[in-house]
Amino acid sequence: MAGQAHYSSAPPGAGDPQGGFRFTAVSADIPRATLEGLRPLMAYAPPPGASTEPTAHPVAFAYDLLGPVHAVTRIRSVGQDYTGRWGNYFCHTVLAAPEELTGLRPVELWGAPLWAETPAPDDGRPLPETGELPLGSEAGPDRVRRLLRETGPAGGRLLERLLSAVLGALGRTPEGGADGSGPVVLVASSGDRVLDWLTAVSFALPAPLAAALTFITYTDRPDEEHRLLVGTVPEVWERRGDGHGTVFHLDGPLPVEDTATGSAPHSTGAGLLARAWAEDDLDVFDTVADLWSAAPAPKAPVARLGTVCALVALTRGDWDAADAAPAERDALEELLGTLAGRPELLPPEVHRSLASGPPGLDARLAARLLAVSPAFRDAARHPLERALLTGTFPEPSPEPGTDGASGPALARFVTGAVRLRLAEADVAPEAVRDGAEQWLTARPGPFGDTLTALLPPDPRGSAAPAGPPDATLADTHRRAVLAGVLRALEGSAALRDAALTPEVCAALTRRPPDPLGTAEGGEPWAPAPRTALRVWLTGAGAHPGRRHEAALRVLRLYKHGLLGEEETCAAVCELAVPVPPRPPDAPPGEPPGGASPPGLLRRVLWRGEG
Repeated sequence: MAGQAHYSSAPPGAGDPQGGFRFTAVSADIPRATLEGLRPLMAYAPPPGASTEPTAHPVAFAYDLLGPVHAVTRIRSVGQDYTGRWGNYFCHTVLAAPEELTGLRPVELWGAPLWAETPAPDDGRPLPETGELPLGSEAGPDRVRRLLRETGPAGGRLLERLLSAVLGALGRTPEGGADGSGPVVLVASSGDRVLDWLTAVSFALPAPLAAALTFITYTDRPDEEHRLLVGTVPEVWERRGDGHGTVFHLDGPLPVEDTATGSAPHSTGAGLLARAWAEDDLDVFDTVADLWSAAPAPKAPVARLGTVCALVALTRGDWDAADAAPAERDALEELLGTLAGRPELLPPEVHRSLASGPPGLDARLAARLLAVSPAFRDAARHPLERALLTGTFPEPSPEPGTDGASGPALARFVTGAVRLRLAEADVAPEAVRDGAEQWLTARPGPFGDTLTALLPPDPRGSAAPAGPPDATLADTHRRAVLAGVLRALEGSAALRDAALTPEVCAALTRRPPDPLGTAEGGEPWAPAPRTALRVWLTGAGAHPGRRHEAALRVLRLYKHGLLGEEETCAAVCELAVPVPPRPPDAPPGEPPGGASPPGLLRRVLWRGEG
């Protein structure tokens, strides 16, 4: 249980034979080393020019981290000491282990009934432990609501800037200690106004992060403060302020724009949390707290909060992937990766928000969210289909030392399609087909082994060619990719020349003639007859049987009306019919009698049918 200590200027007594500022009473189990660590934290002086009336002096309410012990301190001016000298004060400190503060924010102890107004008698008896820490009623959510109702939109903007500055300070010093950059300073004539904004900041943060925020509501030496959030009065700041840190002046109307000295950059977390208070949407804080508990804890708590807030903002439509800082986006993707396949870790309101389809998502994030929340399935379909059609799906990272293109264009498309989790979102095969066609038409290049790797298993038992792993590409989408490939090849002679290398053509020629799974009796190459010509002419090689079979397949395409006489004749002549020598007197380009395309085709067809 929490211990206590009283400190003031007092005459010699049972606790100390010397008079002056000293500990007049302490709990029995507080080590002497802890008390010595407390002593530097207990200085106090009224503002310059203040009246001699102690009740008019501001209260210094502070929170510090002393290694394994947390200290909450209340210092109030009491006027004269036992010798009649002015400047005495009474400091009451509560010392607690971190677990004794779990679930509460130190600012909640403001106004708690445990604070003594006068020191306990210095009679040698130890102070009792506090038991369970009783909370005050003056620093809580209602105080923040009143503040933001009073200050309006300007108050919401100030809170966002203040939170950004505080999170920056916490990020630099995760343990709440000084880092040389100066504190965040609140300058106001009223201690109540400092407490207002301290309460707003504390209740915007998850309780574990608020427990790392050291503060003091009033100090006469803000330039020497080690605490992260510091309050003072204008009279002190005019004399002691040296410009270090971030300073917010709170007297008078709040500025519309950011005029704080050393203002912090925009923070997604600060923006989300400030808007939640401004709109009195306390469900946001519950969602952030739930995700904070569910998310794996990285080393930096502030980074953890920023990532959680980015996810909440994304689900609410307040986060744009295109405008996000790369580090924040990377952290969000990493968080979604750790939550993949574990929808139970997400609060119900996150699933509900995802089901409604947050706007502005790119394909990579949509695929990540799809792996986290089944509720996102219908909403994910549109960004995934759009990505396929625009070629903006996630590609694998390029290998070091390359020019940025990681493998053949077809392999990159297949890998990107796999990463989009198309089957889970029930993406239309037509979108996959059209996407593959557009992607490949714009990127003519060799297919490598990828095309044959997409074909169905060879029933003849030959070894499957090497290719990119496509185990997670559903069969429907695999067929759609092949359909897109054929459409791209058929529409671009440049792509046929670049993609259909002799090795690819040879592999396709040796495979069963059914790359698209056409129903029995159909012509599998009907959608791409000119592509078929390229494959057969290049891939048949010198093997007589394969050349004969290829010639017959060319004739089938001709009989179906898919090829013209000239190109059919030329292909058949190359594959199966020797070209007779041209007579010396024959006109150039004029075939000999009986060798014109119509006559030659009639002759070949008659022989084939016979």
